[in-house]
This record gives sequence, structure tokens and C-alpha cells, in this order.
Amino acid sequence: MKSQILHIFKNDVRHLWREIVLMAAIVIAYGWQQSSHPQEPAIFGSSAGFSISGQILSLLVPLCFIFLILRAVYAECPVGDRQFWVTRPYDWRQLLTEKILFLVAFVNLPLFVLQAFLLWHTGFGPARYISALLEFQWHWLLFVILPVGTLAVVTAGIGQFVLSLLGVLLYLIVIGTLMMKVPNIGVEGASGIPTVITTYGIYAAGIAVVLWQYARRSTVRSRAVLLGVAAAITILFAATPYRAVITHIYPVPVPGSTLPVQLAFDLTKPASLKGGYFEENKVHIMLPLLVSGIAEGSKVSVSGKLARIEVPGGPRWDSGWQAQGENLLPSRPRTSEIFALEKDFFERVKSMPANVHLTLALTPARAVEVERVVAGPGPFSFPGDGRCFFSSFARNRAVCFFPPQKTQSMLLSAKSEEITCKPGEDAKPLPAGTIAYGWVWQMGDFGLNPVSASALELSDLGELDARTFHRGVCPGTALTVYTGWREGPRYRTDLEINGIHLTDYKLDDSPEPGGFGVMVP
Repeated sequence: MKSQILHIFKNDVRHLWREIVLMAAIVIAYGWQQSSHPQEPAIFGSSAGFSISGQILSLLVPLCFIFLILRAVYAECPVGDRQFWVTRPYDWRQLLTEKILFLVAFVNLPLFVLQAFLLWHTGFGPARYISALLEFQWHWLLFVILPVGTLAVVTAGIGQFVLSLLGVLLYLIVIGTLMMKVPNIGVEGASGIPTVITTYGIYAAGIAVVLWQYARRSTVRSRAVLLGVAAAITILFAATPYRAVITHIYPVPVPGSTLPVQLAFDLTKPASLKGGYFEENKVHIMLPLLVSGIAEGSKVSVSGKLARIEVPGGPRWDSGWQAQGENLLPSRPRTSEIFALEKDFFERVKSMPANVHLTLALTPARAVEVERVVAGPGPFSFPGDGRCFFSSFARNRAVCFFPPQKTQSMLLSAKSEEITCKPGEDAKPLPAGTIAYGWVWQMGDFGLNPVSASALELSDLGELDARTFHRGVCPGTALTVYTGWREGPRYRTDLEINGIHLTDYKLDDSPEPGGFGVMVP
């Protein structure tokens, strides 16, 4: 049996050596490009950081791997019964084992070496992050190798594969558009159950189809399984009772319990009603809220919102649950919630006193680790094994590189007295007592580069206009960094706002001259 696996493996290498050499060349070029060109211009949005070669290579590496997977599968195509390999004494188990071995040798192994090199070049010892590198391999198996292999074993060649892939993309676009029409689906956690079922169902179907094709080569049945799974996914997401799920995930807190945040309607009418959320036949209402009680080192995420508007003796309106990604933070006493009403409804009730029932789905969290970091003039360390330095491409901007890890975000804060930046001609110093916040997001590069990069910036200045005041991090600036967020019990809270006139809270959504506004649902 081993001799048969080795025999097929040698045949594949002999017939696909050109593809293997091309793949190796592209991977080496990508590794050289990533290690030889600074990334901070692109991070800061500078046109100088746009590297056409880097963009192309980032696409070519996965495309090259996908092409190699297809060539390996089609070398002994499991579709049909007139292939050369069917006439040979090949055992399907040995053939499938050889294909897996081939992909490990020429997809997983080169990717592993590439990522280890990029870690080493950035100054991170690869040996410390073996588990993270193996996790990258697992993700590639689930999100690239298995899906591509599944489509390959039910198609007779690259032409059919491309047509099938276009069909899959069209299906994803259609189902994504339909999901946007499904009420209440966007709230964090609402689609958790159908997502888990869908994920495991897709993986199980992919594995079953690959095994079935190599064992029986029953292409019609295999394709029927995949189409059935696609139909089941659509039905599952459309039929899930999201309101009931949200009610279960975000229960009403027990009476008398201490809540991580207190919210109240702000009776002071907004000083500015500038909108910019222009939508045809829509009117946007902004409800101002007072925020208090958030402990230092904590945050409360507004995971979803729902508003019901009633006019005594008049019509009613229900927004349905809408997704929200706002974080409520300490020292931020005010926030607001914006809803899009149908223009016809607004015109009917704008002159009447309205009662608004506002419900918010909240997710509190507290930082497990709090560290103080002083930005040094030269390279300086950062929590999460980060390595930071000030960029030569942007004034008062620092960039940090991080190895692969579980932490996805870090919260920064600094008092105005601790910010050492000298304001330029186009920026004023922050008023005394101001606390500025910023986020560090760790994001990779198409799953290729395990080193993530992020800029240090204090972009949240509360009610101050960030375009007017200085928000940079300079050498000597003292930062408080909150990491390792631990979520508390989720809950929902209700606010009753009675007797308001919606015209007092209507945003001016007129598009600015020469521009336009976009409201993302």
C-alpha cells in the first residue's frame, strides 16, 4: 500500500513540477516583498504605501495554491468512469491518502515555512508560536482546501470548476442580500445557532462528498447533496425566530441587581442635528442618552437596538432589532441612538407628541489586564508582545506589529495632560481633563502573514471634533492599555421616552454640496 501511495505521489510530482516551481517562486516573492517593504504607509492610508506588487502577490499566493489543488485532483479525476486511473489497480483509499499527502507537502508546508519566516524576520521567534501557526493551517484546511477540493471532486475540469465557483459566489450574494431583508438577524449572537449548524453542516457535507466521490464516483448524488445543503442553509436562516433568540440571549436583569451602566433619556435637546445619512424616503431620528456608572477598565457594547414609536390615537412603528457596534466607555457621559423612519410615517406624526419605547441589547466586558506604556522615541514594547516604532511616513503616528494571538482588540486611553504632542497649525491642544480613547485592531493579510500591524491613534475624543483637536501619540505620551476582555452577562434594558416631538430630533440629512452620504443598514 505504501508503495502505491509513493508511486502516485511521484507521478504527481513529475507531471506537476512546473506548477510546483511556479508556486514556490510566487511564495518566495511574496515573502521577500513582505519582508523588504515597510507596511506603515498603507496602514496610515498614504498613497505612497500602495504597492501594486504587494497587492498582486497577496492574491497570487492563494490563487496559486488553489490552482495546484485543482491540478492534483484532476490528475486522477473522480468524475466519470473513463479516466486512465480507473483502469489501474488503484485503491481509492490509497489514492485519496496520496492527494492529502501531496497537498500537505506542497500547500501546507510551504505556507507554514512562509509564515515562520515572516515571524522570524519581524523579530518574533517562530518556536513560541507553533500552536498559532498550526491554527493557521487548520483555517486554511477549513476555508480553502476543503471547499476547493469539494468543488473539484464534483467537476470534470477547470472549466466546470470556474462555472461552479461562479454559481457559489452568486448564491452567496443572493443569500447575503436576502439575509439583509430578514428582520432582527444582525444583532450579535442572534444568528449563532444557525451559523454553527451551517458551519458544521458544510464541513460534514464536504468531507462526505470527497469520500463518496473517491469511493463510488457518484457525481449526481454528490452534487445533489451540495445543492440540498445550500437549500437547507437558506431555509434555516430564514426560519430562525430571531426575536425569541435575542430575548433569550439578552434577558431582563433580575430586579435589584447592580448594572454595569445606567442609561437615561437626555432631556436637553441636541445642539446639533447635522446628519449626513441621506436615504431616499427615509427620515433619521437621533435620541440623545445620558450614560453613567461604567467602571474604569470596563466597556459596554451596544449589540443591538429596537425602537417602538406610538402616537396616542395614531399609527405605530416598530424598527425591529437592528445591529449596533457602539462601545460605551468611562468618562463618556453622552451617546445617541439613530433610527431611520419611513418618511410617510414621520409626516403623519411629526406634529403629535410621541411615546418612544427604546430597548438596547448590552454586552458588558471588563479588561483582565491593564498596563501602562510610555511611547519611547525609539522602538518600544507594547502589550501582546507588540513591537512599536514611530513612522517616518506620518507625523506623530506610531505603528505596532503583533505576533498571532487570541487577543483581537486593545483599548487605549490617555489624559490630555499625558499627551506630549505639540499641536500643529491645524490642530488645537485637548482641553484639560479630557480623556482620549483609541483602539488597536489586530488583523492579518488573507491568512498569509501571521504578523498583524496596527496604528496607535487616539481617535475617540468624546464630544470634541477629532478633526479640530490633536489626537496623535508622540514620544513620551503615557498610554493606559486594556487587554484580555472578559464578557459579563448579557442583558437588555428598556427606556420609556414619552411626549416628545420627533421634529425636535430629526437629523438634517441633506447631502453636502459636491458629496453624498450613505446609511449602512
